[in-house]
Amino acid sequence: MKIIEFPDEQSCIDHFKSTREKEGITCKKCGCEKHYWLKDTKQWQCSSCNFLRSGTIMHGSKLSNT
Repeated sequence: MKIIEFPDEQSCIDHFKSTREKEGITCKKCGCEKHYWLKDTKQWQCSSCNFLRSGTIMHGSKLSNT
């Protein structure tokens, strides 16, 4: 597995976002495959039922900023 380093938080967010887009996103509530990226909250929103889904696996983690 190749280790990728990111110079800042935004580059990491951008990487996770593009990876998810390539894999495809399916709403776990209604099954729709069309989503919109909400830049302010860094979440995906389903275009059908408006269900919010986090953008990364680290979303909501309790890690410190140090």
